[in-house]
Amino acid sequence: DKNYKKLQDKYEFLGNVRGKGLMIGFEMSEDRTSKKPLRPELVSQIWEGMRENGVLLGRGGLWGQTFRVKPPMCVTREDIDHCVSAFDHECSKIQQ
Repeated sequence: DKNYKKLQDKYEFLGNVRGKGLMIGFEMSEDRTSKKPLRPELVSQIWEGMRENGVLLGRGGLWGQTFRVKPPMCVTREDIDHCVSAFDHECSKIQQ
């Protein structure tokens, strides 16, 4: 979704957004130049905040720094908007 790309512009620690269709991955990094993984406690803070907002994300990457979004086929536009809004809110809490 293009809204996730907008978040990448907003947060420097959102290093890479990739995927196709409904399957999207967010790689969290200290900065886009070094691509050093974001500190685990900050990644966990975002993950827990999303869970508290009713959004379950998978985690991957060598250091667990990549969020995986794999919604069900019955996902609605409202669901997607809620996920984007919750992700934006949680990222804003750790803005560096």
